[in-house]
Amino acid sequence: MTRRAAAHPLAALALLLAGVAGHAEGYFYSYWKQQMPLALEPQRIAVFRADDVNLRNQPALVQSLALHGIDPVTVRSIEVGGWTSVGMPIGAGRDAAATERAVADLAADPAFDFVTPVFADSYGPVLVSPSILMKFKDGVSRQRADAILAELHAGAIAEADYQNFAGLMRVDSGSRNGFETLDRANALAAHAEVEFAHPDLMMTVQKHLIPNDQFFSSQWGLRNQAFPGIDVGATAAWDTTIGSPSVIVAVIDDGVQQDHPDINQVQGVDFTGSGTNGGPGSSCDRHGTAVAGCVSAIINNSIGVVGVAPGAKVAGLKYNNAVTPCNGSGTFFISWLTSAISWAQSNAKVTNNSNGFSPNSAVDIAYSSAYNAGVVNFASSGNGGNGTIGYPASSPRVNAVGAITIGGARASFSQFGAGLRFVAPGQGIWTTDRTGAEGFFSGDYGSLDGTSFSSPIAAGVAALVFSRFPSFSPAQVEFQMQQTATRLGPGPYPNSEFGYGLVRADRAIQQLCAPFIGSSPTSVLVASGASASFTVTVASGTAPFTYTWFRNGSQVNNGGPYSGATTATLTINPATAATVGTYFARVSNSCGSADSDTATLTIGCPGDTNGDNIVNFADLNAVLGQFGQTGPGLAADVNGDGTVNFADLNIVLSNFGRTC
Repeated sequence: MTRRAAAHPLAALALLLAGVAGHAEGYFYSYWKQQMPLALEPQRIAVFRADDVNLRNQPALVQSLALHGIDPVTVRSIEVGGWTSVGMPIGAGRDAAATERAVADLAADPAFDFVTPVFADSYGPVLVSPSILMKFKDGVSRQRADAILAELHAGAIAEADYQNFAGLMRVDSGSRNGFETLDRANALAAHAEVEFAHPDLMMTVQKHLIPNDQFFSSQWGLRNQAFPGIDVGATAAWDTTIGSPSVIVAVIDDGVQQDHPDINQVQGVDFTGSGTNGGPGSSCDRHGTAVAGCVSAIINNSIGVVGVAPGAKVAGLKYNNAVTPCNGSGTFFISWLTSAISWAQSNAKVTNNSNGFSPNSAVDIAYSSAYNAGVVNFASSGNGGNGTIGYPASSPRVNAVGAITIGGARASFSQFGAGLRFVAPGQGIWTTDRTGAEGFFSGDYGSLDGTSFSSPIAAGVAALVFSRFPSFSPAQVEFQMQQTATRLGPGPYPNSEFGYGLVRADRAIQQLCAPFIGSSPTSVLVASGASASFTVTVASGTAPFTYTWFRNGSQVNNGGPYSGATTATLTINPATAATVGTYFARVSNSCGSADSDTATLTIGCPGDTNGDNIVNFADLNAVLGQFGQTGPGLAADVNGDGTVNFADLNIVLSNFGRTC
């Protein structure tokens, strides 16, 4: 609503009185005289009740919200007493002007004491309160201060020398509208006789735990100081959770050193007959120990490194024996691996397999069974640098993870291609090594390259998600990670280069504030009187969902509540002139809502290539004459997909003889 600070009180007053309609973007608050940007979050608004009631437990207040078009399913409590977050009114739009109208409408209802938009700064959500904190310049008398407040319609002094700070004032803005309060504070801040003014903002804090582990400063994948943001956001995530000890990550590999002083683990299991209880069996069994450290190396113990989920625990499941002399390969029976996956199905929440071998049907079945039982699976995409995903990363119920460099580029060795799900740091990764002389290095820690280490980093993020949301299904964990990943390079996502992007622990453990549209409806052309349909899908997330369909901006029906991954279809039967138009679906849940892309319903004569209102041999010959051609504007491209092919031929044949 506020665009920039005015240089003169009268200009500030003009800005204030310009009203909602004149300001659609560029919100800010004032820090001394400097503008601090605020991004409007157009999905939600917040309401305040001074009596500290929880709106969700007050049917009469929920009904008041419903009278303003707000779906009760979107009502969500905030951690601060008296405050509640709600979704936008159905059909109100999702832009700044719509938010301003919705806030003004609710603020006029005496059932609510204050209503504000939800803004965001670089740390998270920001809410405006009814109070303004400010200080006049030295020498401004109380009488003059009252006159300035009256001149700017900015409210009245509620407390002078607020909290015993000389000159600090708390001003009651006199408004029930957060947009107005923000404007009034900014008008005050611009006044020549005011040192500073800003609303008493409810802001978001990040604590950024930094561990004391010896090599943490070198673990760029957890906190990248050279290229900020090209990391998994571990330090911010740890402010919320370092992982639950009840979440077990099965490291399916050549064994994990059971007495390693810097790995948080439970007793492992050996499936090779080596009798190692999940530990290494030879001097070449060292890969699994390095992988395990990426997941759960112990935090704040002043030694070594730290894992992504240091509070979770790994279980070393030894299913292969490294070849001696050490050449990076190993041997195993399929039954050893499926036994390990079976153990994980009963005892773990996440699996990681940083190995590669030829595809196997029994392994596919094992992974699918574990997934259906509640386990999320990860595997490395491979180090061949080619455009094919290795196995078992390419198994249907396994998330393939590739590697990136410190600058965010795909690592040259990282395999990519269709089916890649995520990328994670995989070059120069500091991790645990076997202690003594039998590791990769002479010391007990070292830096390694490979998708072998990007995959367990992603698995560690999944462990944090399970720690934060213990009731989540594998689909919900994957959904969280997909929608919160950092997009690297051009879309669409997922793509063969980066999958859904770089996994981000800090964002993945936050409750998503809106459902995600998996696919949008497709435009249709039908004959008058025929049946038409539009379909939208929603990825798994917070349930229940409500689907509402709109035509030309007006609601046409409500699809009701759904749970989990859902497909919703709107059927128009018959299609008439009254149903022609632009359609979209709005999907809402307790966190917010999302709109699908639009699709149009057009009445015509399917298969009529020449516009003579009959489908006959002329249209058939047109399709045959242009068969195989591609490009825009082809008369015989009756379905509009840019290619004349069998789909167009089938439309002509199925409508042959029809007149329109």
